[in-house]
Amino acid sequence: MPKKILMVDDSATSLLMNRIVITKKTPHAVVTADNGPEGLRLADSERPDLILLDVMMPGMDGLEVCRKLRSQSGTARTPVVLLTYRSGDDIVRRGFESGCTAYLHKPLEDAKLLETITQYLGDK
Repeated sequence: MPKKILMVDDSATSLLMNRIVITKKTPHAVVTADNGPEGLRLADSERPDLILLDVMMPGMDGLEVCRKLRSQSGTARTPVVLLTYRSGDDIVRRGFESGCTAYLHKPLEDAKLLETITQYLGDK
């Protein structure tokens, strides 16, 4: 059964590339936002089954968005996968402290993205 994925990323290129992979290779619907506040609004109104969230965004970064998602009853249990080019133990630790379910490094390989979606949503 198709499920809904919310992607929040300030990079139009990342949103487009990941949307193409997801819609071609899975039955799932994709909703996108290009900033944290819009992502929070869509998470509340769309009730996605999975959230793919960029860490490095202007204004409200992904860590703050994740904390806010975890504090809202409607999204407290929704899997949140943080995505970033940054690496190192500190940023990964901070990501998990914000409440993320998983942490992936960009650039995402299509296979890793699809594997992660399958892990949290079931069949492709």
